[in-house]
Amino acid sequence: MLEQMNFHFVGKTADSHRLDFYEASRFQYAAARLAYKLDIFRKTGAIPDRITGKVDTKIQITPHREGSFDIAILAPYLPLINEVGKEFISVPISALLSYVIERIFPTKDDEVAKAAIALASDAVGVLSDQQENEKDKFDQLFDHIKEQQDRLDRERKDKDELYERIIASATRNASLTQHSSQLVKITPEQEKLLIRMASPLFREFEVPLRKSAHSISIRSVANDNSIPILFADSDDLKGVSLEIVDENTSVLQIRIIQYNKETAWGKCRSGEMSSLYSFSVPSDKKMQFNDKIAEGLKNNVLLIEAFIARDSTGKPRRFIVERILSVQEDF
Repeated sequence: MLEQMNFHFVGKTADSHRLDFYEASRFQYAAARLAYKLDIFRKTGAIPDRITGKVDTKIQITPHREGSFDIAILAPYLPLINEVGKEFISVPISALLSYVIERIFPTKDDEVAKAAIALASDAVGVLSDQQENEKDKFDQLFDHIKEQQDRLDRERKDKDELYERIIASATRNASLTQHSSQLVKITPEQEKLLIRMASPLFREFEVPLRKSAHSISIRSVANDNSIPILFADSDDLKGVSLEIVDENTSVLQIRIIQYNKETAWGKCRSGEMSSLYSFSVPSDKKMQFNDKIAEGLKNNVLLIEAFIARDSTGKPRRFIVERILSVQEDF
């Protein structure tokens, strides 16, 4: 048997069924700590100072409707200030989210995605062969079908998630292109501040994926259009957690080994180092850099300015290209 406790707000904007996002978040954090501590107190008679991931209470938040859980916020589509035209950049929040996501999120390995799709096709063939050749072995066939179905379910989930990633990436690209005349106003210093601010906050998005969900997606809804901005699972967000992006850009010499112009991700070597590194070009700069990257693929060397994303030991993991300074002869 469960006890349901409803938190009901009355007055001010609550009467219009709206709460300030920051205030609501602070309330939910406080309410969760209160409920967890009361639950622990009734079990042990003690009140813990801190709530950690080791605390295994069964308190859950319920959805506003049946199905997956949505938390929605409402924000002005464009910035509201006292004097029209005096805003820094006139873009929706979703465009800035796309701008930041393109700079701090690692990518999934294309080869892994291709392998998953091939594996799913192979499984379908195996299942068909078994059904044809072992009709007289009902028990064995049933076990085999169950095993293959479980496998197909896992792989179908992988393909669905891959599709979600592809669509989100494409719409981020379109949004950044649409708002490029405004986003270009962001200075390199401001860009550094955005990355420094957003990275630790995105790391917190991984917390609900520990017990409550397996993935998170962000969508923008305006004028009855629902547009995906991000699809991420725990591995994606841990990738953000494992990376520390330098506060300042570095000037690097790189030789491009491979580059996917659709995803704007590639592999390169830098200077005298033999290691292979990933590099990425933010979508809003992809068209601007394509010609120079094509030159780099002809065994030329690119002199780039990039943020370096490092692992916890300080070792470089990938480069986020901000400027291509020149194309040089091979080193």
